[in-house]
Amino acid sequence: GDGYFHHPPAENRILLSIGNRAEISIIRDTPLEAAIEIRQIFEVPAELENNRTLRSRHNAACEIRSVLTLTAGSSRLDIRTSIINRAKDHRMRVLFPTNLAVNNAVSEQPFDEVSRPVTAGGKEINSHQPFDDVSRPACVLGTEIHAQQSYVDVNDGKVGFMIANTGIYEYELMRDSGRTLALTLLRCTDRLDRGTFIDSEYLIPQGQCLGEYTFDYSVIPYCDRSSARKQAYAFAFPLRTVLHREPELSALPGFEQPVLSQSVPESGSFLEIMPDSVVVSAIKKNEDRETLVVRLLNISDEAVDATLRIAIPGWKPSHAWETNLNEERISPLSPAPDGCVSVKIRPRGLFTIEVS
Repeated sequence: GDGYFHHPPAENRILLSIGNRAEISIIRDTPLEAAIEIRQIFEVPAELENNRTLRSRHNAACEIRSVLTLTAGSSRLDIRTSIINRAKDHRMRVLFPTNLAVNNAVSEQPFDEVSRPVTAGGKEINSHQPFDDVSRPACVLGTEIHAQQSYVDVNDGKVGFMIANTGIYEYELMRDSGRTLALTLLRCTDRLDRGTFIDSEYLIPQGQCLGEYTFDYSVIPYCDRSSARKQAYAFAFPLRTVLHREPELSALPGFEQPVLSQSVPESGSFLEIMPDSVVVSAIKKNEDRETLVVRLLNISDEAVDATLRIAIPGWKPSHAWETNLNEERISPLSPAPDGCVSVKIRPRGLFTIEVS
């Protein structure tokens, strides 16, 4: 294909890694975290041949290393896959048979969620590996790929299966017996499209993605979708520890270093959002004033009464305003003594709060 579309060649070969020899080892086993490493060599057609109508009969050996990590108290399985790619003109995906009776997948988009149906189907191509009907994903000629941002998931009304990621934007829900979710890791091509930029002077050899690439994604089985979505955001936007002296003095006007009269609690939050259907879109300093701006997104289809609680040691908000996206004040809000600001957010709506 090209940079925009997946176009299988007329004479295609689809290979699956099932049955490949793999080296599996435990690399961490602590009370906090356990991790296993899976290494394998995946041989795939080296490139396209014969005017791009068939895949080469010569293979290229791609090295794949995946580290699967479980953390205490987490409901996710975090995966980091590194691929040393030596093949051209191919797509490499990781497949998750969900075995759920679903016909739609829901994916995050910028400030929204979109439900899309399974692929339309088509002729199934036999793999070089034997599979039973449950474990074999449908390899479809007319595949329909879609975009997603931080997560994509399926839900049969009782349980669900979500894949979170960082920077992996292409997925497909297959029309097979296992309702397989496919996440694209590599899509290797040397051209932008099929028409305008196909002359040799416009080819992009770097688009073949030769060399080593690393991908981070996470598997989240769930019963409560709101909780799973919070886990997906926690994976995509993790906490980072930064050592910096007196950051509050420059960021928060009137801040005074608190004198701790007792031990710090084991857990806490400078900023809490309720309910789970409301997520943080941005936290920043106001462009023109010495105030704090928090932008919230209601990801649900219903209006919600949301509460923002600010609990920064040594500082409590005394004033708050609703603003527009230009951070121009629209109307005042009333912070409670405990630092809570309550607002009503429309379905799929943004709400920006300025506090001082």
